[in-house]
Amino acid sequence: MKKTFLSCLLLLVFCLALSFASCSQAQTPLTNNQMHALALKTVQARYDKAQLLELSAANPHTTPVTLDSPFKNNACWYATLSDPAKVVDHIDREYICVSNAGQIYFPYENKNFSEMLKSEQMNLQSCPNLVALSKYAIQLSNLALQDGWMIINNAQDYYRIKFNVPAASLPTTPERVVQEKTLVASFHPPRCDISNQKSSVSLWTWGVIGGSVNEWKIDFLPTLTLHSESRARRGGGGYD
Repeated sequence: MKKTFLSCLLLLVFCLALSFASCSQAQTPLTNNQMHALALKTVQARYDKAQLLELSAANPHTTPVTLDSPFKNNACWYATLSDPAKVVDHIDREYICVSNAGQIYFPYENKNFSEMLKSEQMNLQSCPNLVALSKYAIQLSNLALQDGWMIINNAQDYYRIKFNVPAASLPTTPERVVQEKTLVASFHPPRCDISNQKSSVSLWTWGVIGGSVNEWKIDFLPTLTLHSESRARRGGGGYD
């Protein structure tokens, strides 16, 4: 009887230990390599030729935008979904994000940024945090921005844009002159507006694809909202 009881007790302890070990293992956050592997497995399950690339705003026609991820618990990639040996159609691509808890956002949608942000526990009343988050949110808002974009801090940045801008591109009418003066006077570096329960960032950008000059207002508190308006166009290119 005692042997039976002890055997049952040992078996119970073993099962509890095994269960605890399994739970602990399940709760262990994924490493960066594991998140990358999960992202690649996810996209290749649908598109066997898919590849993952780092997010990038780089382009020879722009001033580089630093896109260091502000996230610790989430990671995002740009996925090319067709055979890289062929010409990749610009529609045939998506962003994918993965959390270290195993949550997958594919294809990525703008609402997912708010969900990822909740898991980060970042100080949303810190201007450096807000600016870093703004750049990342802008990048993820539009697949075309993977082909290059830049922040316009001042008139010098604006006039430095020469890609597909005709040499004789100065305004030719008094009305256009006034419009351009008003536009360039509006440019400023990323600006944070932080108060008691509110925080937001305003900034200007230019995108290589389309040449759109956009004014952004990104609210982080009380809720995340991205708002942008195209105020002008300057040069830029398109997809063949």
